[in-house]
Amino acid sequence: MKGTCSINMKNRKLNIFLIVVLIICIVGITFVKIIPNLNASENKKIKYVFLFIGDGMNINHVELTEIYNNIINGKEFENQEKLSFDKFKSIGLRKNYDKYNYVPDSASSGTAISSGLVTKNGMLNVDDEGAKVAPITYDLKNKRKMKIGILTTVPIVHATPAAFYAYSQSRTEYYSIANDLVNSNFDYFGDGGFNLDENQLKDITNKLNDNKYKIVTSREEIENLNKNSGKVVAINPNQNWGTTKYLIDSEKNDLQLKDFVRKGIDVLDNENGFFMMAESGMIDYASHNDDVKGVISEVNVLDDAVKEALKFYKKHPKETLIIVTGDHETGGLALGNNEGFGLYLSKLQYQKYSLAVLNHTIKYSASFDEVLSYLDSNYGIGADADKFLLTNENKELLSRYYDEKNYDMFMNVIRNIIQTETKVGWTSYNHTASPIAVYAKGVNSDEFSGKYTTKEFNQKLRQVLK
Repeated sequence: MKGTCSINMKNRKLNIFLIVVLIICIVGITFVKIIPNLNASENKKIKYVFLFIGDGMNINHVELTEIYNNIINGKEFENQEKLSFDKFKSIGLRKNYDKYNYVPDSASSGTAISSGLVTKNGMLNVDDEGAKVAPITYDLKNKRKMKIGILTTVPIVHATPAAFYAYSQSRTEYYSIANDLVNSNFDYFGDGGFNLDENQLKDITNKLNDNKYKIVTSREEIENLNKNSGKVVAINPNQNWGTTKYLIDSEKNDLQLKDFVRKGIDVLDNENGFFMMAESGMIDYASHNDDVKGVISEVNVLDDAVKEALKFYKKHPKETLIIVTGDHETGGLALGNNEGFGLYLSKLQYQKYSLAVLNHTIKYSASFDEVLSYLDSNYGIGADADKFLLTNENKELLSRYYDEKNYDMFMNVIRNIIQTETKVGWTSYNHTASPIAVYAKGVNSDEFSGKYTTKEFNQKLRQVLK
């Protein structure tokens, strides 16, 4: 009996042990099944998308701006403050090219970003045979009922913004592109104007009115925009021929891209969410002009605009995705040149205006002495060795080119002076084949880490937006 009892006790203990193990297994399996559901509830459907594009911008443009900002604020090296989007944890690289060339333009690169089509230089969302591929904005508008906003500091019919609403075999068909804008029925266009002739502009304005667009051109009208404003075209009064002035050339209270992003959030507010593309297009202009201070000016414009999106993100962190990238790189910007080691940006603080303003000013100056005075006062180029020193050799060259009205060569001397003293180098007046940085924050932002093509970038964007 005693032996039998002992065996029964052992069996009972074994049964209890097996039951406990079974319970643990069941709980474990259930827990594993529950976890994805918990994550799914946390990882809500993306409702708000901000896509910021720095036209012509890449890592060196960002680094240049950060270094200069920190030098001016008395911070260097380990104590440097980053731009807002350079703090994003998800950073990737886009391998960038068009159908026949490793060096793309804004039309082909913008098309690959927006529709995923790798097409020919100069084409917008069409292939060689004219077949159209819809930008992601149309799918978001028609299938997800999201509101769409397109912003830029350059003319709204230029290549990068046009890549998100237009179809054209030539990026220069501005009137046709403007008609696509009207017919898109997108909800908010802002900042840049139309570089159309008088008759074309009148016709497009009439068509916008017929299609129930509200056109606003004053600061007061723009500040009064809200979610009840309907479809809006908001044109910055701070511009020349459709292009918003460089920040460095603007007055303190002039409207900037950040203001159009801020008001865009108000205009696009709705229960289905929105997609907003905002381009700092003048980075490209400054890079084509090898204007170091101009680049810094416009990267800061982009950064200020991103900060507006980050304010919104703090209120909607589980529904918002923010992406910052360039379309291509312009200028082959190098932080250092063949004059030796070093990078000396502090002298740029004496440049008060863009090189575009200088190019305009010298053509209408009364005398060379007036030009010299202007250079000294507004660009720090003169006899002061603590600024940009004007040597006798360069002074003679400037005088000769001014007398000959050879303003291109005049400006080349100015660029050389600035580049020699700052040690900033440029390899090109045009685009390069450099891969482009992608900065992402928010829902599914980790999908944009790593290296991929621009076509794959579009595929990633479509995937995360379902």
